[in-house]
Amino acid sequence: MRRLVVLAIVSLLGIAPIGIVGRSASAQESSTPQPAACSQGGSLIPYPAGDSRSLPWIEVCKPIHNAEDATNTAPYQPYTVEFTAQYSATEVIGDGTEDQRTVEFMIVRVTDGSFAIEVKPNSPPVVVSTSQDHIETLNPYEDDPPHYTPNGASLMFNGEVCTRGCPVDPDVPVLLVPGDIAVAEKGALCLYCLLHGSTGLLEVFVLLDPGVDPQEFTWIDSWDAAKDAWDAETATPSASTEPVVMAWAFFNPGRCDH
Repeated sequence: MRRLVVLAIVSLLGIAPIGIVGRSASAQESSTPQPAACSQGGSLIPYPAGDSRSLPWIEVCKPIHNAEDATNTAPYQPYTVEFTAQYSATEVIGDGTEDQRTVEFMIVRVTDGSFAIEVKPNSPPVVVSTSQDHIETLNPYEDDPPHYTPNGASLMFNGEVCTRGCPVDPDVPVLLVPGDIAVAEKGALCLYCLLHGSTGLLEVFVLLDPGVDPQEFTWIDSWDAAKDAWDAETATPSASTEPVVMAWAFFNPGRCDH
């Protein structure tokens, strides 16, 4: 029944993927990317250029609320999230720590680039859909790039290749290409990593709690907190950033890191 509800949501929102070409991960390998600036109106946290450390939201632009589209997508609030370098990634939000809110129910559509999506253990369900004839599964995360590699298998459900409303198993990442969507239940613990392409774009449709300001979307809150923490550290030249960086690297992935 839950799967039927998800498929109905996708249909009603009119964001079913169409016209996608080739989804082989090996065919979409890209060369070393060059950093890019935000082109959608967002901004980047001013980390040092070329920094390879695991800093939260590194090379990911601040999520933009598309207020002019909100009427058309109601009751969902629409956002755009831009990735400016290969292996840039979102954070896993709502890991049970006291300072993290529970992430909202959301539908995520890949607009540009190819993304690995990984669901963490004990997460509420996340399902994915494509118009292709299969969804590619990936090997678990590895420290060395490209971090996620194809394992030669398709995503299965009830013993059959699945393309609509397909549950993603924890620790079995899948590859999403332009037009593919993910539907994540409230509280889902998942990471989106730009695996192929020097830039990437996600459209995110979020079901906020009643009365919540669209600017209080958990991804925006998390991005703002990371920027505030960085600004506070760099405002004190005598202070070492190493302890903060180490904490962020462990709890808050960046560059697909865990």
